Amino acid sequence: MQRGNTEGGGVQKSRDPLGPGPAPPPFAQFFPPPRNSRQSNEMTEKPKPQKARSKGGRPSFRPSVEQRRIVEEMKFCGESENTIARAIGIDPDTLRKHFADELADGHAQRRKEVIGLLFASARAGNVSAQKKLEEMGRVAGAAEAVKARETKPPKLGKKEERQIAAESVVGKYAPPTPPKLVVNNQ
Repeated sequence: MQRGNTEGGGVQKSRDPLGPGPAPPPFAQFFPPPRNSRQSNEMTEKPKPQKARSKGGRPSFRPSVEQRRIVEEMKFCGESENTIARAIGIDPDTLRKHFADELADGHAQRRKEVIGLLFASARAGNVSAQKKLEEMGRVAGAAEAVKARETKPPKLGKKEERQIAAESVVGKYAPPTPPKLVVNNQ
């Protein structure tokens, strides 16, 4: 290796304490050039997932839109999960796994749909639909009024709750009855 110029204009060579050694291996030995153009972006491209091999056995269940509609309708009519699963032809656990939203919200969704149809029918001039909507409104208003009238007992604090719990203990751990006094000190 050479270093900068010296005063005499000559070039000074560096001295390696180990002496001259073999030349360093070429860069290509450690990092060979890509074999084809597809491998040229190995470091930047994400590896493509390989197709999963078939493990055999029964394929996993995939619910259809029609099955989801059936689950919502049956839940709206009050059918049990076992009955719904049997109607579709699946296990109740599979029903709970794949139709969780329909089971939780099915009744509310279908109720919303029925009320929407009822309002559309009432707007079209159906008198019985109008009467039904008025009745539903009155019932809902009465239920709200009853809820508003109900008074909740005041919430007890920790000490009051513990005192009541201690006083209501019966059985083996109940406090003993006080002894009867024979002498009257009056």
